[in-house]
Amino acid sequence: MKRVEFTAICNADAQTTWKHFVAELWLKGAGLTPRMVVEDAGDTTGNGATRWIPVFGRLGIREAITLTQYPEYLQYQVMDLKTSAFPVRHHLGRVDFVPVDGGKTRVVWSIEYTPKPGSGWFVQMIVGYVIPNYLKALERICANPS
Repeated sequence: MKRVEFTAICNADAQTTWKHFVAELWLKGAGLTPRMVVEDAGDTTGNGATRWIPVFGRLGIREAITLTQYPEYLQYQVMDLKTSAFPVRHHLGRVDFVPVDGGKTRVVWSIEYTPKPGSGWFVQMIVGYVIPNYLKALERICANPS
């Protein structure tokens, strides 16, 4: 099993940062996943929110927020691993929203995953590209809310 962690500082309190994370990143893809389909919007904290990200035709990645402790953290996982286009045997993510001085929030996005044989480099490359770009988008959204 591998573990990676990414962090960002958002210019908003934890509740606002959480709201933007769920509404803009999870449910809209922050402009990074334009063909994403929201299958379930979840409850008011995002718990249960499920999205499908098409990758190759009918193959894709289904992710669901499976646990929330608002406004401290949420957990999600890649679902349907046997039919997922993402080559992992296990993928569990956790996003922590930690208040810091000045009304800001440190977002800590950690992922533990087990890649399928021969795909470790690929999974590492994808995660290392996608998550930092999501966090940059979240920083922009929190700095310039619409």
